[in-house]
Amino acid sequence: MRKLFFVLLFLSGFVFAQTKKTLTLSECILIALENNTTIKQAEYTVQSQSASVMQSYGIFLPNLNLSGNWNRTQRESDLTFIPGLGTVPFRTQQILNSFSTTASTSIILFNGFANFGSVNRAKANYLSADYNFKRTRQSVIFQTYQLYLNVLRNKQLLKVAEDNLKRSQRQLERILEANRVGSVSLADVYKQEVQVGNDELNLIRAQANYDKAKADLLVYLGLIPSDDYEFDDPSIKMEIDTTEFSALKEQVKNLDVLISKAIDTRPDYKGAVASLNAAKSGVTVAMSGYMPTISASASYNFNSNEFSTLTKNRSIGWGINISFPIFDRLQLQTQVQQAKINVKNAEVQLEQTKRQITADVKKAILDLESAMKQLEVAERQVKSAELDLKTAEEKYNIGAGTLLDLLIATANYTTAVSSRVNAIYDYIVAKTQLQYALGELDVE
Repeated sequence: MRKLFFVLLFLSGFVFAQTKKTLTLSECILIALENNTTIKQAEYTVQSQSASVMQSYGIFLPNLNLSGNWNRTQRESDLTFIPGLGTVPFRTQQILNSFSTTASTSIILFNGFANFGSVNRAKANYLSADYNFKRTRQSVIFQTYQLYLNVLRNKQLLKVAEDNLKRSQRQLERILEANRVGSVSLADVYKQEVQVGNDELNLIRAQANYDKAKADLLVYLGLIPSDDYEFDDPSIKMEIDTTEFSALKEQVKNLDVLISKAIDTRPDYKGAVASLNAAKSGVTVAMSGYMPTISASASYNFNSNEFSTLTKNRSIGWGINISFPIFDRLQLQTQVQQAKINVKNAEVQLEQTKRQITADVKKAILDLESAMKQLEVAERQVKSAELDLKTAEEKYNIGAGTLLDLLIATANYTTAVSSRVNAIYDYIVAKTQLQYALGELDVE
């Protein structure tokens, strides 16, 4: 009975190990968002900037300090002065204690508006980091889309290679049978055997491409490439309704409208605007050095030579402090110049981001239009190649055509089917790329 238990346990473990986990596109995106190190770094930056915002508000609040002090002084002397006798050798010792405690507070009343500039700069830096985090998420989602669709593309191309090999093998069987009855020559047998070998090689290459595409996706997701996963998503259809092309062309016909929409939506552009605002606030902070700083302070102090009488001696102090820089060895001037340069750099970066958005949208539209045209042509090529292949097979079977014509028709059909697969996934990627360029790509 115990042996049977271990056998069943081993078999259940073996079956479980052989079970392949199937991942959909949505699941892969969630895994990528969870494991991607770039997203984690961007998220940590947001958290750091959020802490900086809280810190910037602290300058408006008074500080409060509490301190205590105890000193002990021991005096010793080997000579002692005695009135009437003078200095005589006599050892004396004196011990003095000093106890004190102080509570103090101070607050900045005016510092040239540096406190307000610091808050505005911290808020702008937080917004910039947050927008960068959002754009990083979109980039990871788009990259996952591309890698996942590349896996499905190579999976379909692998199926095309398998079907082509089966077709070649069936054709070889027919040619061998025809050769036995003397209706085709031995040369046709050799040619078809060579074709079968080439198709087997193509299948091996297609399998390798599929395995490499899966490995690339698994590495990007932070999963172990050696683990066995399958990728399938029913929401991604191989049949594309070309009637939607007209609606898409209508949507993308006005480039200026799409660019304006992208500028209003893209997190990287908003982040660049926030960075510019942060740089401008940095100028305010730097310029505050030319103005006086005014602060108020107060303290409450206890002190005594005996701890028991510490609260008997009290003192209270308060006052206003004003400081004004006269000459700081040109340090302040340098800081102001650097702050103004930072503004200029931020303005250049903002313009560059705007140009990049314009280029991204324009390229995405061109790719989408090209993908739609490519898909339309690919559909017609498949129909034409399928008809040519059927005609070539019929002619060869009745002896009215050559094997070379059949091989050419077969190769054209395989190429047309492969082109259709590529066109379908290029179209899906192009639509996703347009969403990414417009800043609309996110988890569904």
